Amino acid sequence: CFLAMTFIWMATRLYVLPMIIYKSMLTESHYVVQDGLPVLLYVHYRHIFYLLVGVLIVLHVAWFCMFLQIFATFLKKSECHDLSEHKQGEIESSSPTATSDPKRQQREFSQKKKRRTIN
Repeated sequence: CFLAMTFIWMATRLYVLPMIIYKSMLTESHYVVQDGLPVLLYVHYRHIFYLLVGVLIVLHVAWFCMFLQIFATFLKKSECHDLSEHKQGEIESSSPTATSDPKRQQREFSQKKKRRTIN
């Protein structure tokens, strides 16, 4: 499932968007004026639109790099877990004070969650 999502992401957001759609915006957008769009709107707002779509493409590249990091971590450690649940990440779970009692871990997690919602 992860590989399918990554492949589709790469195909659509890293190939179709920049190579087809963005290229078409830069080279063929003047045809829109011929179809009835007011010239002043086109002249004033096209650069902003180009910039925003360009920033979106850069964000897609950054997110794809994060996907690759997640995949590399999975291959190295053969485990998946969400580090966003902990403020200290893996340090908290590998500390010597960590308990192996699942009920106690659940209680501690619930207490932490309540503290976060209160703050």
